[in-house]
Amino acid sequence: MTTQYKDFNKDVKDLLTKNVTAPGTWKLESKLKGGKGDMIVFNPKADNKGVTADVELTCPVYGEVWKLTCDAAGQVKPKVTYKGFKGHKIEVALSEVRDAADVDAWEVVYEGNVAGVQINNNLKVKSNEFAVAYKAVPQLTVGGQLSCKKGDAAPGWSAGLLFKDAGRQLAVTTKNAKTFTTGALFPVSAAGYDFKVAAQVDCGGGK
Repeated sequence: MTTQYKDFNKDVKDLLTKNVTAPGTWKLESKLKGGKGDMIVFNPKADNKGVTADVELTCPVYGEVWKLTCDAAGQVKPKVTYKGFKGHKIEVALSEVRDAADVDAWEVVYEGNVAGVQINNNLKVKSNEFAVAYKAVPQLTVGGQLSCKKGDAAPGWSAGLLFKDAGRQLAVTTKNAKTFTTGALFPVSAAGYDFKVAAQVDCGGGK
């Protein structure tokens, strides 16, 4: 499967930052996944900022998944995902809903593979991001993204490549040819144990 452009450097970032918390912060979360036939899955979360809960409702007939994120103040953020067409996904989310007539923001996401090209489109109230990725050879994926924001004089762009082979990977991306990010990850075996080592270098834009 072709890696999405937005995930070119995901493995490196996750290894470097996902399980690292700032001083004074903490987090507990449940990541239960429903089995075949399960229609409701409940996952509570708690951190130093408060308590939330994710409730997923799956419709086995049409293939959509309804997800509601609720916090202690009663704030509800709904999201519906539709995967009725193989290889395609459509997701609609509301970022803030206080009552039925008050919707502050919305987001529509499309993900799909067309003729071997992985397409991702993220449409929000004041912006749109369109990204593509293509596996040129089994080990190399190339991609790019065009970003448009309301009020900007010109759209922004980014491009990059991802090399993956035998557990090793290297990702190089640039944003507007002004900033550059290089991320590398590779497996290491020592004393009978297997490890993963990652590094990331950012340059440009005064860095």
